[in-house]
Amino acid sequence: MSGIFSDVERDGFLEAAFLLKQTGIPVAAWSRSPVSQEVISVMAATMWGSLDTLVRTLGGAGPRSAVLEVENRRILATLVEPRWTLLLVAPRSVGKRRLRAEARRVLERVNQAREETMARRAAVEVRP
Repeated sequence: MSGIFSDVERDGFLEAAFLLKQTGIPVAAWSRSPVSQEVISVMAATMWGSLDTLVRTLGGAGPRSAVLEVENRRILATLVEPRWTLLLVAPRSVGKRRLRAEARRVLERVNQAREETMARRAAVEVRP
C-alpha cells in the first residue's frame, strides 16, 4: 500500500493524504511538508470516532464521508473498507467536488493495490 500516493502530483493541490486504520495506524501517508504522522493519525482517528458518535447519537447510521472547513484548509475524511479512513487535506480554495474526485481516484488506486496484494498472496499459497 505504500505506493498508493506515489502518483499524487507533487505540485498539485493536495497538502496531505493519509490512509489510516480505524485505530489510527497509518497504512500509507504523503504530505507536501514535514508533519508528524503520529499526531495526524491519532487525531484523525479521534476526529472520525467523534463524528461517528455525534451522528449516531442524533439517530444517523454513522458517516461514510465528511468534509471539514478549518481556517484555510478543507479536509475530506472518507470511510474505506475494511474500516480504514482516507484523509485528504487541501487549501480551502479547492472545491468539495474536486476534493471528492481526487478521493475517488485515490480509492481506485487503493482497490487496485489491495487486489494486487491478494493476487500475490494467492500465488504464494498455490506454490508447492
